[in-house]
Amino acid sequence: MVDAFLDRLDVGPTGRSRVVEVAFTSENPMNAARIANAVAEQYLQMQFERSFEVSRRASNWLTGRIDEMRSQVEEADRTIAAYRGTFGLLQGQQNEPLINEQISNLNIKLTEASMDRIKAEASLGQVRRDVASRNVDAVAKVLESTLVQRFREQELELARKEAELTKELGPRHPRAIQLQAEKQQFRATVEAEVQKLVRSLENEVTVARAREKALTDRLNAVKAELSSANRAPATLNSLDRSAASDKLLLEKF
Repeated sequence: MVDAFLDRLDVGPTGRSRVVEVAFTSENPMNAARIANAVAEQYLQMQFERSFEVSRRASNWLTGRIDEMRSQVEEADRTIAAYRGTFGLLQGQQNEPLINEQISNLNIKLTEASMDRIKAEASLGQVRRDVASRNVDAVAKVLESTLVQRFREQELELARKEAELTKELGPRHPRAIQLQAEKQQFRATVEAEVQKLVRSLENEVTVARAREKALTDRLNAVKAELSSANRAPATLNSLDRSAASDKLLLEKF
């Protein structure tokens, strides 16, 4: 039956084209047409299934390969991130190594801290000289203390009243003696307030020096890290190139 069927089936190219003509010889023209069409459809279905199987296998292979390559890319990114963290090569906001930004920021802060320390020491030195010379008015001006200034004004007013009473009634008059006592009390109050403000300024100097030293130590430590980091970019560039190659291959796949 197969041989008889194949004897009546004729398949061949049409002219010089790539068109294939399928013909079948039968006593019934309708059967001949149906058989020829069925053979063509079966052939196309077979080709489709074969192509689909090839595509499926290729797709499965590609999927596995892509997953493998994606894992390689992720591992490369993790390696680069760990390397940057170890050697202080993390990227900052200006696309500069983070350690460079740290040094720049620390230099700015250290300059500010040094200026604050110099200003505080200068103020403390001036106040100490004014206290030694008993120049309370100058102390109040340097420390910008309205309280000391007010106490000083009250002390001067008492001194003025004392001078007037002493001139009119004599230095032994009870009212003059009372004013002298009040003046001494105000002077003690002013001196106590000045000493409190001086101690406050001394604390500011101590804090300013400590901040300056802390920033200096931190800057030196970061510079030491930079010295190590300067030897690391060559290896980092190699890692970056390898990772870029893996990413490019992954994108192509």
